[in-house]
Formats: sequence, structure tokens, C-alpha cells
Amino acid sequence: RRLQNSRSQIILATHSPILLGAPDAEILSFDGHSIQLVEYEQTDSYRVTKMFINDRRAYFCKVDGDA
Repeated sequence: RRLQNSRSQIILATHSPILLGAPDAEILSFDGHSIQLVEYEQTDSYRVTKMFINDRRAYFCKVDGDA
């Protein structure tokens, strides 16, 4: 909160779904031809982690190409 109150900003590049989920984070995607603001649930990091947590065995089957 101290950083927030001092009007500081932090620029962080990460694939961590935990860091991406920080309160009030603005997530920028550099995947296309332009930089776009995206929602947390739209990130690959979130989707892959959610798929793994929901069913880790099915996740590994997909990764191995067995699904």
C-alpha cells in the first residue's frame, strides 16, 4: 500500500500467474502487432495453470499428445 499511496509504479515481466494476479495490476500483452491491455483470465499463464490444477493427468496427456 505504501508504494500505491506514493504513486509509484512497478514494471515487471513475468509468466507467473500469481504475480500477474496482483490486485490492481494492468496486464499488457505484446503477443500481436500492438500492445494490448488484457484481463487476467485471458493470459496463457492463467489458462495453463488452471488447466493443470483442474486435472493434472489430463494436462499431461494433452502435453504428451495422447489426448
